Amino acid sequence: MRRRDGPSRDRLPAAAVEMLVRSVAARPELVEAALANEAVRGLLAEFPGIYTEAGLRRSPIVRAEFEHATVIGHPGEAVAIGLRKNWGGFRGFRPLRPDDPVDARFVLFVFKDGSPYNRRVLQRKALKRRLPRAFRRWVNEAYRSPRRDFLARLPEDAAAAIRRALSLDPIGFWRAARGTLDLELPAPAVQPTLFDDPGEAIAPRWRK
Repeated sequence: MRRRDGPSRDRLPAAAVEMLVRSVAARPELVEAALANEAVRGLLAEFPGIYTEAGLRRSPIVRAEFEHATVIGHPGEAVAIGLRKNWGGFRGFRPLRPDDPVDARFVLFVFKDGSPYNRRVLQRKALKRRLPRAFRRWVNEAYRSPRRDFLARLPEDAAAAIRRALSLDPIGFWRAARGTLDLELPAPAVQPTLFDDPGEAIAPRWRK
């Protein structure tokens, strides 16, 4: 096991963010990539009153690249969301790929290999796999709760199950669920998709 320090937050001055967003208009490759994207073409056809070619030329949907994640959305919303999270430094706007998913109501994101968020989500999944089904909900309870509240609510039978399955006391389990303690648990033979568990606290999207 090793203790993991929290990632530092990379911030950009508001003026720098505004300049980056405005610079998109001078990059025609971003516009052309957005208009060539299959999902964007579907939005143009399905929501002509909301999505128009003229609007996308003014503000194309792009990939906002951060050190640990990629956010897909209009430049302003994508970079604003990424800068609010601990996803490392902003690396710039990149063109959409032809098969990138785009949603009418949500800004989407995907974690990169080795990202702290990715490791934490996968560790929570590993904790759940090792616990009996009746006690798996305590992984999310630990992730979402302050330590004092979690320890006050954790029943003795759940604490005993955690000790048997994971060799962790309640405080260690709380830290592991929150990602401040790395258990270095082995990955499953076939790695599951990152967000196939509806109980996960982190969703791959934000409502616009």
